[in-house]
Amino acid sequence: MLRQAIIADDLTGACDAAAPWAARGLRTRALLEAPSVVDPNDDVLALATHSRDLDPSAAVRSVGDALAVLSAFGPCRVWKKIDSTLLGGFVWEADAAARWAQARVAVVAPAFPAMGRTYVDGELHREGVATGRRIADCVRQQLGQPCRLVPLATVRQGAAAVRAAIDALRHGDREWCAVDAAMEGDLDVVCEALEDFSADVLPVASGGLLRAAAARVPRRHDAALLRAARTGGRGLLVVYGSVQPRTQTQIAQLLADPATRTVDLQALAPGVAADYFREGCIVATRVAWTSGETAALGGMLAEAARSGVAGVLATGGDTARRLCQAAGCTRLDLLGEVAPGLPLGLFGDGCLAGTPLVTKAGGFGDPAAVVRACGDLRGGVRAVVAAQ
Repeated sequence: MLRQAIIADDLTGACDAAAPWAARGLRTRALLEAPSVVDPNDDVLALATHSRDLDPSAAVRSVGDALAVLSAFGPCRVWKKIDSTLLGGFVWEADAAARWAQARVAVVAPAFPAMGRTYVDGELHREGVATGRRIADCVRQQLGQPCRLVPLATVRQGAAAVRAAIDALRHGDREWCAVDAAMEGDLDVVCEALEDFSADVLPVASGGLLRAAAARVPRRHDAALLRAARTGGRGLLVVYGSVQPRTQTQIAQLLADPATRTVDLQALAPGVAADYFREGCIVATRVAWTSGETAALGGMLAEAARSGVAGVLATGGDTARRLCQAAGCTRLDLLGEVAPGLPLGLFGDGCLAGTPLVTKAGGFGDPAAVVRACGDLRGGVRAVVAAQ
């Protein structure tokens, strides 16, 4: 199987896009920074550029740094992962990836029906409601170029029709096209169409299309990462920074759990968190990333490591990145998902190496998603992976 390389603008996006491949048994790694070397045994490599809020030139440089790693990774299919609601300068970043890959066509397919994000007539719909956000507008505003549309009617005609629509654009220097999708079956059609193209077509997609592509891969089994997982932990650590309304609802349910202990990082006395962990509590803390909070979180992570916690959950892309940095972690070894959009992996290095971690993008999951994820972490990573 051809290796897969995913360039994402934040850490939760990288994990969300790569986790379905890990669930098929492929060796899958998410990197927080571009390494000097890559593991030749990896099947899927997801690189987080942390570029969503950067200015265009800085974002393009970050993408370039990530792409430079792929020279050592070997032949691979490159995906530019984007947010399904079209956040950030995704067009500038995708253009940089397309130039590196010498792609003639960038195919933008951001639908994620499982998360309520669909595209009809090139427009984003959230939970069935049109938002006015159009892919063609983003391409025109960021690059000044047109973006053609493969409409839903063409997608419903099957892969051959989609393939023909994309192929018609391959005569130009660099063309852009958006692809409609309203159901999981539509994404399956798009995946089938893209399989026939070489590197001159760059998929620019959310986790929805990547999930559909991973599902087409035969399942494998490799217990090496499971053997590296810590076992026997009791308590959990939940760190949240996202102000998304959906996250607030999810955290509210968690805080209502009698086993949850809410802590203020800057007022937390040494040893208190360790006691909570040993008692099997869920320690929940919100971070605004002041300098004092960052230092205090480092101390809490050290206590979590010494206590052998059962796992950590981080919600929000910036929160997940900063938490990993505070733990001295530069890579995550992905195992699968506890639910769509909630990837499960292990800290690959740092003080929490081998400890399970669930990451969640701020806008993902139903109201009980965080509570269920905590239950899954307590049940153990082996049970989660076996259920996939």
